Amino acid sequence: MKKRAVTFLLLAAMAVTMATGCSQGQDSSGSSSTASSGAASGATDDGSVPTITIADSGKSSQDMTYWPTDFVAKMEEDLGIKLEVVELSSEQFDLFLASGDANFDIANCTSYRESQVLNANLAVNLDDYLEEYGQNIAKYEDRNNLTREFLSNGTGNLYFKRIQTGPEIVGAESWGGYVVRWDWYKELGCPAMNNDDEYLSVLQQMVEAHPTNDAGGATYGLGQYVGTGLWSWTVTKGMQLGYVDLVAGLQLDLNDNTIHNAYTDDEASFWQAMEFFNKAYNMGLCDPDFFIMKSDDLTQKVVQGTYAGAIRTWDVADYYTQEYAKDPNTLKGYISVFPEEGGMSANYNSNPIAGWENNSYFVFSGSDNIEKAVSALDYFDNEDNMRAYYSGFEGTHWEYDENGVPHLTDAGKELFSSSGDAVDQAGFLNSTTGGWMNYLCGSSGGSLHSDGQPLNLTLSDEAISETLNPLQKDYSEYYGVDYPLQVHEKQVEEGIAIDRSNDPKDLYMVLTETPEEMATRKTQIETLLEGYIPDLVMAASEDEFNSIKAQVIEECKAAGSDELYEWAQGAYEDAAAKLEAAKEKYGIE
Repeated sequence: MKKRAVTFLLLAAMAVTMATGCSQGQDSSGSSSTASSGAASGATDDGSVPTITIADSGKSSQDMTYWPTDFVAKMEEDLGIKLEVVELSSEQFDLFLASGDANFDIANCTSYRESQVLNANLAVNLDDYLEEYGQNIAKYEDRNNLTREFLSNGTGNLYFKRIQTGPEIVGAESWGGYVVRWDWYKELGCPAMNNDDEYLSVLQQMVEAHPTNDAGGATYGLGQYVGTGLWSWTVTKGMQLGYVDLVAGLQLDLNDNTIHNAYTDDEASFWQAMEFFNKAYNMGLCDPDFFIMKSDDLTQKVVQGTYAGAIRTWDVADYYTQEYAKDPNTLKGYISVFPEEGGMSANYNSNPIAGWENNSYFVFSGSDNIEKAVSALDYFDNEDNMRAYYSGFEGTHWEYDENGVPHLTDAGKELFSSSGDAVDQAGFLNSTTGGWMNYLCGSSGGSLHSDGQPLNLTLSDEAISETLNPLQKDYSEYYGVDYPLQVHEKQVEEGIAIDRSNDPKDLYMVLTETPEEMATRKTQIETLLEGYIPDLVMAASEDEFNSIKAQVIEECKAAGSDELYEWAQGAYEDAAAKLEAAKEKYGIE
């Protein structure tokens, strides 16, 4: 199955109030063309149209072969600007900090560098421009107050616009349950998989039934790519367990709000993941290239139908896209299955007040077009503009019915269908943008418009059900749900599983940057752990695994893991107390 927008990704109860995301005040009546008063004055004094350049840290271009090309054109017309996007690497950002020179008007401050930007006086105080050019920004009072409190170097001014407040909704499915090749899984009768052992047993049965892939090579249970440190090895297990890597060396368990030493506790996602992979390896389920494949190498094997399962659905999404092009009714693809007895978390429904962590947009103080730049940021805090970005244009892609409820039109359903190579709900599948526009929207697509429906109309139950691809439909029919994610949502309602609704994402803006000494220890410890992964995964017995584990933990402690955890615990508790005090100060629920 292919990944559906954001983080990637995004289903919460739609009965969230307007107190989150766009609820903090969106313009309930203004159209896109009136999104920012004073913003659409058009040409400059000399008659030229100013170019507003946005710096993005990934692949970036506003020139798309499909949606949202028209949206960009509409934004340029409304604001009287020419929009340009440039790529800004980490090294280029460092040069910007050192020199104070830039080729952009707006940039996204990542890597917790807000204080560095402010120390160099490189960000505009947005408070000076809100009344005339930032009226929509101003409506996000809770978000802005927390930003003033924690990201202003103590000045209390608003220098940054945070993004994607409100519920993170994933749409039709979640990416990280027990991922199986659906057609092969159905051949087995869809046996229950209530733990790792049962999942691995199912993969083994699938490989035995299908020993040869589409290209004539061998099949395996799982593939993996390297090159991302510990992340690719641990992120799925951490999500399944309901953990948050909140601060260096510390994991928060969302099930009971306990904390774990991320490197030495048995419960930590690293050790849970290592036990899983060790079992898989000893069952002969791991691709022999497990420790050397890059992402592109994995994809090459994926499209040959090499794997019975996967660590994440997006790792294997290209296979379904390929097979769908051959047969629009195919069930040859991958999807997440959750334990029937519950107990597994899934990555959706977090609801940050101040938006995504580690993403703070600012206007460069040296810009020649500060007012227009502020207006551009403001444009993406207007509810109608966000509706247009997420859902297309009214009258073309969606329309109101006789009861005033917005629905996707047939054209909208076709545009945002999840079948094959159609554009996905974020509007950037296979584009060169890396979805950069999501990083400008003030509210998540799951936040409510003043008409009572999600900004992203593809996230309504009706739209999700009507835009499922054949594999998702077949899965839903088997489990008796309207769309795949409902399997897990029902478990959350029954109290036997959790989503991420109590994920304290707003703590990240309080924690900010890790001190250099602790960051160095983190890097050293994680490098140590990464180096031992092959030994741990390939350990021939439980005794050998435990022996290596004990040695690794001792080396972690010698490298300062206990001291790092002690610092992390203090940082976490201090940040949590500061956040609660700030919420009380500003009357934030």
